[in-house]
Amino acid sequence: MPALAADLEYCPAVNFAVQQSLLTYIQKITIRNLTNSRIDNVWFTLSFEPQFAENISIEIGPVMPGQVIEIDREYIDVKLSFDFLVGLTERIKGYNVIDIYSGETLVYHEKYDVFLLALEECPVRMSPELVAAFVMPNHPVLTGVLRKASEKIDAFIPDLSGYQRGGAAFVRIQMAGIYMALKDLEITYVSAPPSFFKVMGQRIRLLDDVVTGGLGTCLDTSILFASCLEAIDLNPLIILVDGHAFVGCLLERDACREARINDINILRNLYHRNLIEFVETTLITKGKTAEYKDAVEIAAQEMFEEDFKCALNIKELRNYIQPLPQRVIQEYWNDSSQLLTPPPDRPAELPDNREIPIYNGDIYYIYMNDVIYGPYLFEQMIDLPLLPDTLITTTKLGGEWYEARNFECFADKFR
Repeated sequence: MPALAADLEYCPAVNFAVQQSLLTYIQKITIRNLTNSRIDNVWFTLSFEPQFAENISIEIGPVMPGQVIEIDREYIDVKLSFDFLVGLTERIKGYNVIDIYSGETLVYHEKYDVFLLALEECPVRMSPELVAAFVMPNHPVLTGVLRKASEKIDAFIPDLSGYQRGGAAFVRIQMAGIYMALKDLEITYVSAPPSFFKVMGQRIRLLDDVVTGGLGTCLDTSILFASCLEAIDLNPLIILVDGHAFVGCLLERDACREARINDINILRNLYHRNLIEFVETTLITKGKTAEYKDAVEIAAQEMFEEDFKCALNIKELRNYIQPLPQRVIQEYWNDSSQLLTPPPDRPAELPDNREIPIYNGDIYYIYMNDVIYGPYLFEQMIDLPLLPDTLITTTKLGGEWYEARNFECFADKFR
């Protein structure tokens, strides 16, 4: 039997969202002296296989007979690897490794299993809060959706101004506009794995995958809807029940300050006080004819009849979970003949300074740092941050690249 033993409290599944958040990966390390003797010069190392985090070493000193030493999270600074976790495309198994020494003598060695999840995979069962990382209100793919939402409700209110105009009625109108705009996308509903709340990780399609690829689960469509709500400064919630997800929105800005709501009575109270609206987001999908009011009625019924797990208040979760960095994925562009290949080398001379007209109906591509990004619609391009030496082309230019400032529609950004 070893003289010392250790227990490790940690999150058993890790993804890139954990690395980007303020969540603590290792909560506590407990070391026990199993003998009746004092053990001097005790120290330990915490390492990782594969190398998904930086190794750490902590000195303890003497440990008395039977003594239990607890090392809390504030003393354990585990730096998860950005490069490793952002590059994972499939789930793999890894290990946390603890080695305890007395002086130069190794007295304890143990490996603790951990699942390393793909970037698009979320440990919904163990850390549902991480769903908030996939709500990305600043993603450029939302620009066209929100513009269409505004057009849908133009007869009632002139803008998407969140809570600025005040009153639950204005919030509901904006929610209805988003519902109708998303319905126009004709997203095809696909089933999630059975009881996703019970499995290690749930694959989540990022926003550009859903909008451009046209496929989505209940969780995917809820995240898309919540992203639109947050983008116009409304406070969305994602509701998780057994095997299903849908969205909610606070009808007053600060109606609820809890980040994760585990008590359904809190939601019941908000609902009966007219402070929250629920929406069944699968009804935006292709082939569904339900109007916004129908989606609201069905979601309210599900809220109080299904096996409630928790509700995620996105605004409050932003205190420690930020949106994932935006990624633009191009493999879903159907007509491969229109995909452009970036030039192998940057042009020796920058393109000339003649202005390029606006191509509202065309497809745009960006060439930056030897990587091509796109395709973008024009309404998605206008809000992107562009640098003067960023190169842009469209299919109408036959593969010729020009500086962003040469385009008539972007020139004002550089004056």
